[in-house]
Amino acid sequence: MKKLMIVAAAMGLMNSVQLEALPFTGTEITIFDGNSTNEKWHRGSVSKPREDGEVEPGMQHGQIWDLEGFWLQDNGGLAIVGGYDFKNGQSGFDAGDIFVDIDGDNIAINQGGVHGGDKGNTEVVDTFGYDYVFDIDWEAQTYELRELTDSSVTSEAFYKANYSSSAWLYVGEDGNNGLADSVASGSFDYETGLTDAEAGYKGDGRRKKGTHKTAYNFDLSWFVENGIDSAYFHNTMGCGNDNLMGYAEKIGTRKVPEPSSVALLALGVIGLTVLRRKA
Repeated sequence: MKKLMIVAAAMGLMNSVQLEALPFTGTEITIFDGNSTNEKWHRGSVSKPREDGEVEPGMQHGQIWDLEGFWLQDNGGLAIVGGYDFKNGQSGFDAGDIFVDIDGDNIAINQGGVHGGDKGNTEVVDTFGYDYVFDIDWEAQTYELRELTDSSVTSEAFYKANYSSSAWLYVGEDGNNGLADSVASGSFDYETGLTDAEAGYKGDGRRKKGTHKTAYNFDLSWFVENGIDSAYFHNTMGCGNDNLMGYAEKIGTRKVPEPSSVALLALGVIGLTVLRRKA
């Protein structure tokens, strides 16, 4: 009986640890998006890359527009977290693709805060410094990883003030030449209703349910296999209200579980074995 009580306590601790966390483990790689003012919802810097509770200067703010963080998962995947509804969009503005820059010349890092382009989601032959794109079907939870070219057509963020939030969406190749080559494809997982404690970010306290969403398990193994060790990641919604940027210095890094975590897992396995023998 005493053994069962110890095992039950260990299993309970395991469950509590799993519940108060994101549905993956990893390291946050969010960086400053290059666009900021001193106003409360529009404040950020290189030293304090605040994205939680931040949108672009002058834009509508609130949890429904908040893109909160990029994560490099321990299993080699990429994850994105936000209060914004990636699957259904918000106020007619849909979620965009995830763009990847492997040589550091993307517009946000080099020209953050610049105004330009035309009002509207204008399609242009421009990659804005990005080299690859996770071409995402948010509804089906699938993607194609495409290598962008000099002829790639993308869509700008809607508002001119958010020009450095571009690109929003990959459209295709110029001259009706179809789509850029797909170098990899896959599916990802999506969860909603995460609480502040689970997500590790500040949400909308007025709502009874958790207000955070996460899309995760965008596989980065193709980059590792092709000798690409580091990269910038970018995502925004159609309006460009929030420009989320991330940087992974070592894409292939894998985190070794802490001894305490391994021991806790071992206790759980032992406990299950004891329960089976007594049944």
